[in-house]
Amino acid sequence: MEASSAPELKADNFTINGNAKGSACTLPFIYKGNTYNTCVEFNHSTSWCSTTSDYDKDEQWGECVYEDPCIFHKLLSDPWRNIGFNSTSFAEWPMNDLKLQEGWYQVFGIGGDVLDGTCSANRSGHSFCSASSCGEHAQCNHDGSCVCDSGLLIPDGFLPKGYSYGCTVPDITVSEDCQYWTNTKNLSHRQTRDNIIAECYKNLSSQIDDFSTKELTRNVVEKVLERFIPTAHQQLSIGSSNQDELVSSLNTMLNTTEKLVSALVKITETSYAINISLPDIEIRVLAVGPNSFLGKTSVINTADAQMEIDLIGISKSEMNKGHAAVSFVSYTNIPSMLNRSFNSETNMEQTLMSTLVSATLPKTTNKTLTKPVNFTLKHTPILNPDHIPSCVYWKETEWVVDGCTLIKTNSSHSVCSCDHLSTFALIMQINPTQSDQLIVLLNTTFVAVGLVFLSLALLTFAIFRGNPRVTNPALINLCISLLLAHLLFLLTQHFLQYIQPKQLVCALLAGVLHFLFLSAFVWMFIEAVLLFITVKSLSKIRSKQKEALIMKCLIVIGYGSSLIVVGMSAALGPNGYGSDKCWLKEDRGFIWSFLGPVYFILACNTILFSLIIFSIRAALTRLNSDVSQIKQMRTIAFKTIAQCIILGCPWILGPFTSSSKVVEILFLVLNSQQGTFIFLVHCVLNQEVRQQYKKLFGVLFIPSESTITEVQMT
Repeated sequence: MEASSAPELKADNFTINGNAKGSACTLPFIYKGNTYNTCVEFNHSTSWCSTTSDYDKDEQWGECVYEDPCIFHKLLSDPWRNIGFNSTSFAEWPMNDLKLQEGWYQVFGIGGDVLDGTCSANRSGHSFCSASSCGEHAQCNHDGSCVCDSGLLIPDGFLPKGYSYGCTVPDITVSEDCQYWTNTKNLSHRQTRDNIIAECYKNLSSQIDDFSTKELTRNVVEKVLERFIPTAHQQLSIGSSNQDELVSSLNTMLNTTEKLVSALVKITETSYAINISLPDIEIRVLAVGPNSFLGKTSVINTADAQMEIDLIGISKSEMNKGHAAVSFVSYTNIPSMLNRSFNSETNMEQTLMSTLVSATLPKTTNKTLTKPVNFTLKHTPILNPDHIPSCVYWKETEWVVDGCTLIKTNSSHSVCSCDHLSTFALIMQINPTQSDQLIVLLNTTFVAVGLVFLSLALLTFAIFRGNPRVTNPALINLCISLLLAHLLFLLTQHFLQYIQPKQLVCALLAGVLHFLFLSAFVWMFIEAVLLFITVKSLSKIRSKQKEALIMKCLIVIGYGSSLIVVGMSAALGPNGYGSDKCWLKEDRGFIWSFLGPVYFILACNTILFSLIIFSIRAALTRLNSDVSQIKQMRTIAFKTIAQCIILGCPWILGPFTSSSKVVEILFLVLNSQQGTFIFLVHCVLNQEVRQQYKKLFGVLFIPSESTITEVQMT
C-alpha cells in the first residue's frame, strides 16, 4: 500500500535519524513485499523511507526531510574542523568538528578534510582531500589534515581562510633599531646600544625557539643564522666585562644554534649530508639510516676542524634501529673575550688556540658513543713549542679538561680524543702569576730535597740492615714508595710536553703513579699501627713488630691491597687514566679510586695518632721524677709527635688548598718533606744509629794501632 498523503521530499532527498547515517531515500523501495514510491509512516510516528531498493532484505532506513535544513546553517571557518590545524594563537579553538554542537554548518575556505557530496545529516566522516583543498605550499596528510611543505610553517596569528593555508618560509623579525645598533660603530650612546642589543638578542633567541621544533630546510636555517650570529657576537662583546653575563650569552648562543641545527635533521633510510658555510659559522649534518653504505668511521670536515665518529656503530643500537644523525658546528671569529679563564680553580690566563666546535646527536634516541670521538683542531696562532695546549669542553660555566685527552700535537694542529659530545676547544695557559711561579719553584725545590733525604734514609737502613733497632720493614717500604712516587711524578711533569701526546704512555704512567701513591698511604697506615703497638708497650721499649706482623704479611698488605685497587679501577674504567697532566681523570668519579682509599687511611691514621698522644701522656704522668727517665720519655714523645708528618696527616689539608695560597704552600712543603722527617726522626735522633755511624766513621778515619806502630818505626 502506498502512502499517497506524504508530502513531496525537499532538498537533496537525504534522511535523518534511522540507521542509514543520512543516506538518501531510494524510490521505489520494497517493504513487506509491497512497492512504495514515497515515504511511508508504517510503525513510526514520522514518515520514513528505505535507503536501499529492498527494505525487507537490507533494513536500512531514515526519516524523510521535507525542508532544507541548510537554510538555517551556521558559517564555520576551516580551522574549526581541520584536525591538522594547530596554532598557539588559537589554542582555545577545537581542532576538529567532533567538539561542535549538533546543527547545520557551512564550511568555507581551505580545510583539507572536506565533506563529499551534498549537505547530509549525521555525517560523521570526511570522504576526501584533494590537492586544492589545502592551497598553495601545503598538502593533504593521511588523516585529512593540511600539512605545510617541508621547511614551511603557519605564522602565529594566522587563521587559514580563503584559498591559502598560510604556509610560508619561517623567518625571524629584526626591528630597525636592532639592525642599526648591531651594525653601527657609533659608541657615543653605549648604554643605549648595549640595552637594545641585549633585548634584540633575547628576542631573536625566543623567535628561533618557537619554530625550531619542526623540520627546516637548509635555506631557512642559513637565512636565520645570518641574522642571529652577528647579534650573538655583539652580545658576547657587551657581556665580556661581566663573567655571569658572558656565560649566559655564550650558553644562549650555543643552545639556540643547536636547536636550529637539529631542525635540519629528518629521518632517512639511506644517508644524506647538509653543509652550511657562513662567515662566522660552519655547519655539517650527517644522517644515516638502516640502508646506509657509509664506512664504520665517519669523517666530517670544516675549514679549521675535523671530527671522526663511529656514527654507524651508534645507529646499530637497539633503541636507534639503524637511524642516527650527528651535527658538527664550527664557530669561527669567536671574540677574544672568551680567552678569559672561567675556571675558578686556576690563576692561569687562558687563551683559545682554536675555533669552538660543537658536536651533538640530534634526533638520536640512544646517544651513547661506541668509541671515543677524535677532533682535529687547527691552531689559530702557531703553537710555541714550549707550550702545551689542553683539550677542554664547555660545561655550563667553565672550561673543563676531564673526558678529553690530547693524543697528538704539532705546531699547527692538535688531536683531541673525547668520550662524550659537547662544545670543545683548545686552550693554552699563559702568563702564570707570580704566585703560580712560586708554587712551581717551591714544588720542584722541596720535592727534590725530600728525595735527597729519602735516599739518605734508605742508605742508612741498608748500611745497618742487620740491626733490628734501626731497620723497620714498614718504614723501608714507605721510603721506597714515596721515593719512586715523587721521583716519577716530578719527571712526568717536567717532560709532560713530550709524554702527553703519547696517550698510552701517559695512561700507563698515571696507573703506575696511582699504585705507588696508594702503596705509600698503605705503608703509612701500617707504620701508624706499628707505632701504636709500640707506644702501648712503653713499659717494654723493645719493638714488638715481629710478634705483631711478620714481614711477608706486611708486603702482602702494603702492595697487594694497592694492586687490587688499581686493577679493579683499570678494569671498571680503562679510560680513567691519562688526564692532561698524565694523572687520573676526574670525570665520572674515577678520581675517587684514589681519593676514597686515601681519605679512609687519613681518617684511620688521625684516630691512631690521637690515641698515641693520649697513651704517651698517660705514660708520662706515671713516671717518677728520675731525670734520665723523664728525658727518655720526652724524646719518645717528641719523636711520636714528629710522626704526624710521616703518617701523612698533613694530606688532610688537600681539600682546602684552593681557598688559600698559604694553605697550598703549607700542604706542598709538609707533604714533600716526609722523607726529611723520616731521616730526622729515625736516623738523626736515633741513638742507635748515631752510635753505629760513630763506629763506622771511626773505622774509616781513625788510624789503627798497627798503622801507628808502622809510622813510628819509620
